[in-house]
Amino acid sequence: MTTLVTGGAGFIGSHVVDRLLARGERVVVLDSLDEQVHPDGEWPAYLDVRATRVLGDVGDSHAVASALDECRAHREWGGGAIRVLHLAAKVGVGQSAYEIGEYVEQNVAATARFFAALLDLAGGEIERVVTAGSMSCYGEGRYEWTQPGGATRSGKGVIRSEEALAAREWDDVLPPHGVGEARPIPTGEGTPFVCTSIYAETKRSQEEITRIVGDQHGISWAVARFFNVYGSRQSVRNPYTGVAAIFSSQIRSGRAPTIYEDGEQSRDFIDVRDVAAAVCTLLDDRSTGAFNVGTGARTSIRLLAETLLDLYDATDLGVAIRGTYRVGDVRHCFANADRLRALGWAPTISLDRGLADLAAWAARTEVEDRTALAHDELARRGLIR
Repeated sequence: MTTLVTGGAGFIGSHVVDRLLARGERVVVLDSLDEQVHPDGEWPAYLDVRATRVLGDVGDSHAVASALDECRAHREWGGGAIRVLHLAAKVGVGQSAYEIGEYVEQNVAATARFFAALLDLAGGEIERVVTAGSMSCYGEGRYEWTQPGGATRSGKGVIRSEEALAAREWDDVLPPHGVGEARPIPTGEGTPFVCTSIYAETKRSQEEITRIVGDQHGISWAVARFFNVYGSRQSVRNPYTGVAAIFSSQIRSGRAPTIYEDGEQSRDFIDVRDVAAAVCTLLDDRSTGAFNVGTGARTSIRLLAETLLDLYDATDLGVAIRGTYRVGDVRHCFANADRLRALGWAPTISLDRGLADLAAWAARTEVEDRTALAHDELARRGLIR
């Protein structure tokens, strides 16, 4: 079996590559080594040398042709069919608010050209395609609330109004407003999308391109909707990466981790090794559709910061609560991953263990805290209020 992994030199991709190679499979990595993730322009030392490497952009048909040629070479060695894992994307919700053209080009247009090249060059050879989706497409997650008289209902949380946020009414997400206290509940795949960022909209488009191409051309497909992934190899240099890595950079630079709103907003944090296992499950299966990849547990941003402070033995730094908000942020969203669990997958790494492993890895890497620059850029553009 041979798998083409776009973005395979990145955070999530490299862990999937490790897992596939450990199973004795052939892997071809297509990666552009984007400067924001790979500032030295070199293949990272953590990428297994057994993976075949092709330097190029997914939107470049010549690079895709080279990658497919390598896949075919593996097949001649007894590698079997070609599967495709499409992870390559420009990430970062905040940055997408002002680099709109870059995000649409790299995530949507390049993905469209990538699938066109796959069809033109290897349409009948592709056995399975799995594309990375994102929980950011949901916007607010699901809630349940008690109505007058005691009846309980559930539904999608409404987007918080600018008036409520300006008044620092952070929990003003009750659906509908004014009928009782809302309680967050797990968000399933059937929850409607309400994209609140350009990044989310580009990930929605990637999902739709995958679905349409797969259905029209008879290619087995699935989308892995990642929740908040953290772990080793996550860039501690990129100020628009995951919040656990951002907090790590701040703490190791001797700064308090800074939090928007009041710190009680919550997310579903999942270790990258569990994500790699989930992706391999979807590559192996033939089920069609979208699958949430999350733990089903919600953790407040404040608790995440305090846990990392403890792990770095830096509790004296404390937590800096800004009391401001970023435009487009949601209050609560965590996963109902029953659909993926039904395929035999389950997360195995607790948050405490995963964060301890992240801290141990980050402590061995060079730190460069650029979060203040990112904050100032967002504030200058009116995206922090």
